[in-house]
Amino acid sequence: MKGFEYPGKSPVKSAGADALAMSKARLNNQEHGRQVNAQAKADNQPNLKKSPFLQKQKKRRKDIKVDNSDGTTRVKPVKTVKGSDGRVQVQQIKYADGSSHFNRYEDGKMVDQNFMPKKMRKKRIKKIRTKRNTPKLIKPLPMPDFPEQEVVLDAEDQAEYDRREELANKKKAAAERKKNRPVTKKVTDAVKNVVSKIPKIKRRPRGRTVKNLVTGKNNKLR
Repeated sequence: MKGFEYPGKSPVKSAGADALAMSKARLNNQEHGRQVNAQAKADNQPNLKKSPFLQKQKKRRKDIKVDNSDGTTRVKPVKTVKGSDGRVQVQQIKYADGSSHFNRYEDGKMVDQNFMPKKMRKKRIKKIRTKRNTPKLIKPLPMPDFPEQEVVLDAEDQAEYDRREELANKKKAAAERKKNRPVTKKVTDAVKNVVSKIPKIKRRPRGRTVKNLVTGKNNKLR
């Protein structure tokens, strides 16, 4: 609406003024931290935190080290569980092998104790060495020189040898003729081969006529 104004300060202007004030305060805080550090270096004092708000820090509680036969056992400080109003505390006891015990206290009394074993290491698989598995190559040697012996056949062995030679020659000639046969013969052979693979239909046996000796009539049997 034209002419309408917010009573008092405008919310846009007030938000901008707040942001400007926060940025100025941040710059002043940084400048103050620089001055404190410069003064500490000049006085040979330990370096302080940049911001005076972070100078008050709680000291970290140290672990209690207990030496035993297994090594050094660390007893962690007691921690209060958040949201329990200080009634529940947890304490960790860490052993040298990496396992831990967790003790849980409620109102000063131990109510639970859990054991966490150490992390299991993955078993390393030994790599196979191929050099040991490869067999040694046999060096080539010269062929032995044996004297050739003359083969002597009697009449019966010679006849068997001739028969086998003749049979082998016939098979070779038949294969050669089959390879060089005309195209028409090849087509007819292919058709016969296909037809021979078609399963044949079995026909029912023909009925027989048998004379009935009781009635004197003829019976047809299948």
